[in-house]
Amino acid sequence: MYWKYPSGAFGQYYYGAMQALSLIITAVNDFGDVVYNISQPHPRQKVSGKQLANAFEISLSPQIKELFYSNIKKGKLYQSDIPELIKYFAIETIETESSEWQLYMEMLLDKDEPSQEVEELVTFHRRETILSLIKTAVQNDNDYNWYKFLLESYHKKLGSSTQPETETNIGWYCYQLNEYWQYSCGTIFWALLQHLYDFQQDQYLPSFVEKFSDSISKEICKDFNQSIQPTSLVSEILSLIPDTNDEEETKRAINQTNDPILAGKYGFMLLLQLFKNNREQLHPLKEFMSRKRTERDGNMVDGILTVHKAEKEILKDFVEQFILRKIIYRHTMVALRKMGNGSQSTHKFFIEEQYIRFIDIFPPRNTSPRMNALQNIMFDLQVIDEEKVLSPLHTKLLVD
Repeated sequence: MYWKYPSGAFGQYYYGAMQALSLIITAVNDFGDVVYNISQPHPRQKVSGKQLANAFEISLSPQIKELFYSNIKKGKLYQSDIPELIKYFAIETIETESSEWQLYMEMLLDKDEPSQEVEELVTFHRRETILSLIKTAVQNDNDYNWYKFLLESYHKKLGSSTQPETETNIGWYCYQLNEYWQYSCGTIFWALLQHLYDFQQDQYLPSFVEKFSDSISKEICKDFNQSIQPTSLVSEILSLIPDTNDEEETKRAINQTNDPILAGKYGFMLLLQLFKNNREQLHPLKEFMSRKRTERDGNMVDGILTVHKAEKEILKDFVEQFILRKIIYRHTMVALRKMGNGSQSTHKFFIEEQYIRFIDIFPPRNTSPRMNALQNIMFDLQVIDEEKVLSPLHTKLLVD
């Protein structure tokens, strides 16, 4: 563990989460120092820092308290004391019959911002996510698998007029759609870099992109009947993609090839599938993102809608323009922006006098939705075991 902020390890590692859960409050003293204190019980939130501290103190014996404070006062931690202290202070050791365990559960299932008093701004996304994860596990022989939940949210999309999805599930649908969009672009980006690397020398950008796009377009056409050519309209390609095509199957195909042309083909097929499978939801989803203030430059809805704008274009032109604008120019802009913010250079290629030069490879990858962190919490609280199977304790969370 290390820290580089004046607030020390506490400020760097714990303060943000504890403040978000309203377990601590801060104030500034007469000398301008930030002072941390635990929050006191309040009707607006289920669990305060004081309640949690008291529950933890109950679990400590007088002897262990004395041993702990003795180490603090001396400024030394003796190796011989560690086995005894860790029985009580190990962060993942929580007795399930204790009031501390119950408070953790109440805290996790409380509103997202416990200190929020404006009724219109109160949300329960954390609670709804936890309960949905458990219900999904129950439906799958108690197998706790958060990716299954994400896929379910993705396939349910916005729900129906008679049974609309909750905003929490729509948020996870939005997340998974963005994951597929990023994986599609990441695959095309990797294919571009790998193809460039294979030449072992700088390439004239216009002809490099043109030939690369032509090769990918021809590979795409091989999946369809002989009448489909790189000069066919994008709308014709879309009409021939089966409705049963699954994004996960395309991802598996991406992961099974090292050929940059094939990878580029699958990257574009994933993009076309995303548009075809979500075209009715894109505009409502854009409105949802705008309302939730999650709309960002380069967001996946605008990106996927480029397929809609290109439906009357021929396939080869669409592929070429997408590679230029959404992959090459976009990467250059983002890398320059990061450098302007003081970050280390993230360029994977350089363009100079219309020649493109390879720098580094970058494979497609998924992001982390903090689901692993939540899984670790469920494990620490013994709601799931080492095999990621629900324990009987999960029933205590399934509240109305």
